[in-house]
Amino acid sequence: MTRWKRGALIAVCVLVVAYPACWFGLQHTEAYQLAQSFIRTDAEVASLLGPVREVTLPLFASYSFEVSGGTGSAVFEMAVDAEHSQARAFVDLRKRGVWEITDARLVTPGGTSTRLEVPR
Repeated sequence: MTRWKRGALIAVCVLVVAYPACWFGLQHTEAYQLAQSFIRTDAEVASLLGPVREVTLPLFASYSFEVSGGTGSAVFEMAVDAEHSQARAFVDLRKRGVWEITDARLVTPGGTSTRLEVPR
């Protein structure tokens, strides 16, 4: 095996292990827990989809997470499974000492986007 093929194989193996590990760890952060709780209990989500059964972070969804000391930002694309329908929720958060939701929207399978009112 040539040197570059061995290097490429090692890089692929690291990626195969690192990506799911980061995805798993992200689901145990305060930011994700806050976003998930918000979607589960939001009245607008319930009125559009019915009672929420499950909110998950799909393995290959888009997300961003950055923290430095007491500040940070996060964006999650979450799958929402409810009694009457399914949808995607996009939740933006900011940390200034504590995590707070700055923006949230729900996108139905038909493509309708609804901005959710976030607590201030």
